Amino acid sequence: MEQANHDSTKVSVIGEMNHRIRLYQNKYVRDTAHPYNSQSKKIFLAEVWANVSNLSGNEYYAAAMVRVQKEVSMTFRYVDGLTESCEIWFNNRWYNIQFIDDVKYQHRYIQCKVAIETSTTPPDDLKGGTT
Repeated sequence: MEQANHDSTKVSVIGEMNHRIRLYQNKYVRDTAHPYNSQSKKIFLAEVWANVSNLSGNEYYAAAMVRVQKEVSMTFRYVDGLTESCEIWFNNRWYNIQFIDDVKYQHRYIQCKVAIETSTTPPDDLKGGTT
């Protein structure tokens, strides 16, 4: 029988979340000078601690079959508003979210499969600052 306060999610050791990642939402904003033009901007959503790991076994081969260059798994605390259109800034690189798993639909942890982008241009709020 499961204990009432026992966390039965995939994430069992909070100490494994030892990497800082930044989450950004892609939003279209209207250009005030040209009202019919809009451009995509990365809007800061949250900064969280995460467990970042390479895919292993079947996950790795499934990613290779669809020709994903480099895919990793990131697990972190639940963040409201996170979608597949969001992007992650980690280790001076952008990562595209390929899949989001709200672990056991408990809104406690998120596990994302992410693919590395080629862009290393930092987000606007970090330009000239630290990462």
